Amino acid sequence: MTPLTDEFISEEARLCALDVRDTTAKLIRTFSDKEMQLKLKSYEVHKSDEFNEYLKTFQDLRKLYGNKLNTPLEEVNSIRENLKLYQMKHEKALDDRDTKKDSFDKYVEECNKTKESRDATIKILKEAVGSEQATREHNITDAVERGANDEKRMEDHHKANVEALDKEIRQLEKQLNEVMK
Repeated sequence: MTPLTDEFISEEARLCALDVRDTTAKLIRTFSDKEMQLKLKSYEVHKSDEFNEYLKTFQDLRKLYGNKLNTPLEEVNSIRENLKLYQMKHEKALDDRDTKKDSFDKYVEECNKTKESRDATIKILKEAVGSEQATREHNITDAVERGANDEKRMEDHHKANVEALDKEIRQLEKQLNEVMK
């Protein structure tokens, strides 16, 4: 839109723009009135398509006029409020990040402690398994040696018994032969 103070605008166009601005302001004030809005709502049932289009155009015009009424001071204040809001959100996000980082560091530390204790336990268990295997092998060799010694002793005892019984059988056979003669 060309500013009204522009040197290239014709007097007729400037007067027309001023008239439109004044008329628009009057229309907005008129239709912003509560009584007028109530009257318009009562006519909603009987609205024609043309009247609907007019109301839609009026609503669009109201939005545009509202934007036109924003002053730079209001915009600056709005920007400052948004800046404060985003700064608070940023600080909260930093606090959340720090809290979560601390929690993560504690978790990593606990995991490392647990890992160290688990590694120590694994080392102790491996040593216990190794000593248990050595003890088992020693016990097996001792049992095998004892079994071999017991077997040899029993075998010697058996041979001695067999010899004694053979000797006794020969003696008894001799006695039997003598008695039979």
